[in-house]
Amino acid sequence: LGFGGDPKALKPVVKKALMAYLAAQDDNDEEEEEEEEEEEEGEEEEEAPPPKKKARKEQAPKPAKASKPAGARGKLTDPTELKRKMDADGWEITEKARPTAEGAAKPGKHVDKYYKRPGQSKQYRSLLEVARAHYPE
Repeated sequence: LGFGGDPKALKPVVKKALMAYLAAQDDNDEEEEEEEEEEEEGEEEEEAPPPKKKARKEQAPKPAKASKPAGARGKLTDPTELKRKMDADGWEITEKARPTAEGAAKPGKHVDKYYKRPGQSKQYRSLLEVARAHYPE
């Protein structure tokens, strides 16, 4: 055990020290509980009624915001006009059938369209991408 005394004599000493420590902890716990109770009582007396909700005022409608360009909104305002411009610029449109899943009962009917400007290697996957990149009006 590391000390030269009898282990049986050590047991009562450790027990006494442990009991004293536990008693001191119990005293501290009781004091903390009393302090918490006093604080709660003080808070109950000082509590104000909850704040009242403000009544909503009748508001005039807000003016319309200035319109953003089509690319910033995420919509095409005139897809037929865009296609006309693309045809005039010589864009290549590639239609590629989407492969079917293995074991599927029916072949898929979905076709993906890719748009490519002549002389460039970048492919665009939607008219919106083309409009944002090349026709920002």
